[in-house]
Amino acid sequence: MNPAHNPRMTPESPDSDLMARAAWLSFVGDLSQKQIAERLGISRIKANRLIARAIERKLVRFSVESVPVECVALEDRLMRAFGLSSCFVAPTVADLSDRDLPLASLAAAGAFVLQREFADARRKTIGVGHGRTLEATVEALPHKAHKHLRFVSLLGCLSRVGAADPLDVVHHLCKITAAECYYLPAPLFAASKKDKRMLMQQKLTRKVVQMGMAADAYVIGIGDMGRQSYLFNKVTAAERASLLGKGAVGDILGCFIDRDGREVECGINQRAVTVGLPPLRGKPVLAIAGGVAKQAAITAALRSGVVTDLVTDENTAARIMKSAGASMPAPASMRA
Repeated sequence: MNPAHNPRMTPESPDSDLMARAAWLSFVGDLSQKQIAERLGISRIKANRLIARAIERKLVRFSVESVPVECVALEDRLMRAFGLSSCFVAPTVADLSDRDLPLASLAAAGAFVLQREFADARRKTIGVGHGRTLEATVEALPHKAHKHLRFVSLLGCLSRVGAADPLDVVHHLCKITAAECYYLPAPLFAASKKDKRMLMQQKLTRKVVQMGMAADAYVIGIGDMGRQSYLFNKVTAAERASLLGKGAVGDILGCFIDRDGREVECGINQRAVTVGLPPLRGKPVLAIAGGVAKQAAITAALRSGVVTDLVTDENTAARIMKSAGASMPAPASMRA
């Protein structure tokens, strides 16, 4: 979320590119040397040497601080196409059959970026969203105290039964960072617009919402409209059909948007207990999202003008650029 591009080593030779990819496949994808050799089309001896050299050059610590040249090219094109301040495209390490939500790649890359973000002295209050990808990213963070920070949930964190939502990442951040953390003590969707007004008038709810609106930076996920999406079980079948009929392709912080990134005019958006999108505009907003099912939603979020910084995987990045009309070669992990 720095204005400058991510300061990572750009590979200078084909072997440097292979070394970075082999390191990702080994330490993030947890593949064996035999599997890495088969994936990259090299011998097992060369795969072993590439991983050893990556360790010697200190590319492998808590994370791999280099990415293949193809990913760097995708980052640059995404930044230019959508006016992003920074972008991190992680190599996709999951098997092709499991690439719908490449959590291993997204979590490792997201944790790498968040560690730098948390160390930024300009950050005092950071607003955070919910979801599986953010949860996996936070779980990938090393346990380290960040007592100078304050984390604030940007949308209601209570489930239908009144318990805390398990994908409310503020809960996990509190344990990992020992920072000051605030939950938004309300359901994500109120039963009616009247109920929402009443919830927002509650002293504690109003305080957390105001803190979220005044945050210095934001970390969010991006939801899609598929059956496995975070919000699928939070809306009724009738509401989902209505949203699809009005062109919704995904959501940001519980606010459903169309393919152009505009908020869909519907009752459920008006009942969402959330900070909303307007307070995010003009501030650093890091989105961590990827997977084939989320391509349309991520593209819409980028078009909304809310997202300033992005962490995604190379398969998704290539598809986004293709859908945007930019010619890109298929990532290595997608080639036969």
